[in-house]
Amino acid sequence: MTLLTLLVLTFHAIASPTLASANTFLTKRPQGAPCTHCISKPVTGHIDWWHVLKVDASDSSFWDNVYLDQIIIIPKAGISLKNLTEFLNRWNLTTLLDSSHVPELQRFYIYKNPVPDPGFILSVAQDAFLNYSNIIQGIEPVPIIRTISCVPNDPAWTQLIWHWGPWLIWADSAWCYSTGGSQYWIGIIDNAIDYNHQDLTFAFYGYDFADNDNDPFPPSAADDHGTHVTGIAAATINNNTGIAGIVNDTIYFAKVMPDAWSGTGSLSLTAIIDALNTMATIPQIRAINMSLGSSVYNASLQQACQNAWNNGKILIAASGNNGANQVSYPAAFPEVIAVGSVDYNSTNGQISLSSFSNYGAAQELVAPGGTLFPDNVNIVAPVPYTNQYAY
Repeated sequence: MTLLTLLVLTFHAIASPTLASANTFLTKRPQGAPCTHCISKPVTGHIDWWHVLKVDASDSSFWDNVYLDQIIIIPKAGISLKNLTEFLNRWNLTTLLDSSHVPELQRFYIYKNPVPDPGFILSVAQDAFLNYSNIIQGIEPVPIIRTISCVPNDPAWTQLIWHWGPWLIWADSAWCYSTGGSQYWIGIIDNAIDYNHQDLTFAFYGYDFADNDNDPFPPSAADDHGTHVTGIAAATINNNTGIAGIVNDTIYFAKVMPDAWSGTGSLSLTAIIDALNTMATIPQIRAINMSLGSSVYNASLQQACQNAWNNGKILIAASGNNGANQVSYPAAFPEVIAVGSVDYNSTNGQISLSSFSNYGAAQELVAPGGTLFPDNVNIVAPVPYTNQYAY
C-alpha cells in the first residue's frame, strides 16, 4: 500500500457524499423551465469568440482535437435563430445537433458541418466575422473532451488481468499530475528486497535491520514478499517493462527478517522497531508501509509507531489476512492507518472485501489486494532472483 493509493481512496471516501448531494443540484432541468438557481451577476473578462481564425488549417495539434463535422454558432444577444437563416443556408448548415439548455444565461447552437475539413470551418468563421458580426458573436468547432488519463507504456497495462489493482483506483488519472520523484520518500518495512530487479529502477536506499548490515537482499527466492510489495508500490512507470507501480518516489527499504529465518515468514520485532525509529529521523520519508502484523498487542511496537507519527510520518499497515473480525497490530494502533483488501468482479463491476481480509472497527480503508474475478487473478508484481513477476 502506498501513499498515492491511500490519497486516491481517501478522496473517494470523502468526496462521494458531497458528489451524491450535488447530483440533485446538477440534475438536468427540462428545456424552457425557469432557472431557480442561476447567478444573474455578470462575469467580466475577455472571451476570444474568434480564436479559431488565429489557427492555421495545417495545425494538427488543434484540428486533431476537435470534431470536424460539428460547428458552434454563437448568436449575439437578442438575435433569434430565425435571424441566422440566411447565414446558415449560405453554408448549408441545416442540421441542428444540439443547443444550450440554459438559454437565459448562454445561447449557442451546434450544427452538423457538411464539409468536415479545417479549411471549410475557417471559411465559415471568416465569413461570419467579416459579413455577419452584427448578428453572430462567434464561430468555433466542438473540442474533443476526454477523461483525464495518462496510460503508461508498461506492457502489462494493456491487460486488465495484470493491472486490475492500479486500474481500479484510477492510478492512470493520477499519473497525469505526477508519477513521483526524489523529493519525498516511501519507507517500506518488510522481509527483504531484490533491488536488482529490472522493474525496480527507482532511487533506492536500504538497510538490513535484522542482521545489522547494509544489504537488504533476500537470502533466497522464497523470501519474495518485500520485493512483491515494493513492486506494487513503485515498479518503474513508463519504462516499457513489466508493470507500473503506483508512484515512483525514492524508496527506503528496511529488511526486518534475519537471513537465518529465511522461508519462515517470520519477522524480527527488534528490527521493525529499529526501522521505525530510524525512519522517524529521516525527514524525506513521508509515508511508511508495513504489510505485516500480529494478533497480539505490543507496547514497544506502539511506542515506535508513536515516535514515527510524532515526527510527521504517515503510517500504513495491513489489517491482516486471517478473514477475522480483528485488525492486526500495528494496523490497529491509533497512529496507523489500517488497510483491508478487496476483490473486483469485472463481469458485474462489484467490489467486495476479500475473503482472507481482516476487518473491524479499527479498519479505515480498503484497497485492491485480493482477486480479479472471474479470471481468478491476484495482484501481479516483481519477484526476486529471476527478473520475473508473480501473484
